[in-house]
Amino acid sequence: MLGGGAVGAEVAHMMATQGHQVTVLEMLPHWGHGMPPDAQWHMERDFEHLPVEVFRNTTVTALEDHTVRAERDGKAVVYTDIDTVVIAAGARPNTALLDAIRAVAPEVEVIGDAIRPRSALQAIAEGSRVGRRIGGQADSRAARPGAG
Repeated sequence: MLGGGAVGAEVAHMMATQGHQVTVLEMLPHWGHGMPPDAQWHMERDFEHLPVEVFRNTTVTALEDHTVRAERDGKAVVYTDIDTVVIAAGARPNTALLDAIRAVAPEVEVIGDAIRPRSALQAIAEGSRVGRRIGGQADSRAARPGAG
């Protein structure tokens, strides 16, 4: 697993519970960033009983045939006989369709990961705010005489 943030840790946990031996390589000095502290605490306890190893301060330098080359604390590290590599090393918004949508829609609201990657709860809250605002505009238009 390349990346030990919330997504990488959760995927590592899932894979380990399915019987896979998982090695998590995280470039930061801590893992689980983006996770609520209580969820990280529980996952850390689970990792103690699952086939998961977490290595912090580790930067991947190359992916080769069944081999991952990395650097940890200034020293070269090589992982061999790798069956699967999962990359969970951050995310960024994909706004490729935004200009095309703006060209045909009079008003466009951008929410969630299209702004920047965050949690589902944050995206739901944004969608709720936009929905209430739009709903309020529809209510005010319907209340005007002659509006429809």
